[in-house]
Amino acid sequence: MLKKRMITALWAIPLLIAAVWFDGPIVWFTVLAAVFGALGVIEFYRITGVSRNIPLAVFGLVFTLLFIIYPHIDCTLSMPLASLVMTGAVALSLILLVFLPKKDGLFLQWAGMMAGIL
Repeated sequence: MLKKRMITALWAIPLLIAAVWFDGPIVWFTVLAAVFGALGVIEFYRITGVSRNIPLAVFGLVFTLLFIIYPHIDCTLSMPLASLVMTGAVALSLILLVFLPKKDGLFLQWAGMMAGIL
């Protein structure tokens, strides 16, 4: 187990150092973070049971990817874009919750979806 972690660290640490070294957001690192973020949130949704509710899982995956790629989005708002993305995720997902068929544990699945985004 330690051998696998050492091998992962040998190639992951230089990538992380290269990404931190540059001043602005780097496209290749954002793509890499988006891929691993999507895989991580899918696994998290399987563990928490959110994946049984497809609309919530897709919504959470989309907003997770938006949260990862927002440094590359050019906008001229008076508020930080990250707060706008997170506010949109909460507000739009609560609206989606109103239109989903009511079943037991729906609000817990919503809470799991929001935890995955965060």
